[in-house]
Amino acid sequence: MAFCLMKRRMAKEAGGILLRDDPDVDLHIHSNNSDGTFSPSQIVDWAKEKGLSFISITDHDGIGGLEEGARAARAAGIDFVNGIEMSTEYRGSVELHILGYGFDAENVEILRVCDIMRRSRFERNEKLLAAVRAEGFDIKDEDIPAANAGYISKPQIARAMIAKGYVKDIPEAFERVFDRPPVCLLKKKKTDALEAIRIITGAGGTAVLAHPMRIKNIGKRGTEEMYGHLERIVAELASHGMGGLECCYAQHTEEEMRCTRAIAERHGLISTRGSDFHGPGVTAD
Repeated sequence: MAFCLMKRRMAKEAGGILLRDDPDVDLHIHSNNSDGTFSPSQIVDWAKEKGLSFISITDHDGIGGLEEGARAARAAGIDFVNGIEMSTEYRGSVELHILGYGFDAENVEILRVCDIMRRSRFERNEKLLAAVRAEGFDIKDEDIPAANAGYISKPQIARAMIAKGYVKDIPEAFERVFDRPPVCLLKKKKTDALEAIRIITGAGGTAVLAHPMRIKNIGKRGTEEMYGHLERIVAELASHGMGGLECCYAQHTEEEMRCTRAIAERHGLISTRGSDFHGPGVTAD
């Protein structure tokens, strides 16, 4: 058992730092460069208060907060590794989030995919806000909290709807608006999952499958069917160079962490830890 744990922790290295799942590690944090509410410097302050020794900022399809985050982490004596969370599609029907660590932030392919995703999200958001208004909700760009560098997500729009009294919480916003036609048909572009792994590893990084128990369309959570589909997905992604699985995730139960760690070990992957922190009181989307 000790050998397996050592093998998992030492299997992959990103940016000169070993990726691991210790309690003082958080490798899944969002800043206000995507849908978080804290700036990268505020994230470092928060991490120091929490007693964290190693963090990564993993904004959605963008790397705008990495330079500030790395600089603040150095000043605070906290280890920092470049991160990103890519929205991807697997076999045309399953949405997967692929985390990337330790890549070269100036890599041409990384910059290219970030630019494509930024433009795609901008175009989707124009249509999304128009559709929300057509449903009778008067939401303007300036009503949306924490939007930075043009980034707007559905949960951010939902928070604006809450602030105006249209809905009581984010789940109600999705039930009444985002999960119903025609709004649900407005999708942002997604990178192919295998292509995302190729881009991350090609930029010198390590690719990790995020929050595996939150994956939709592979069966009811916790069932044998779901675990069977998950194992097959992990096996294929690992065969294309994926290096890890986010087993220690804030919304995973102890049993789910045990099961996903077992899957990771069977495929020679490391287990990583992440809170998916978006800010105080903010639920992950």
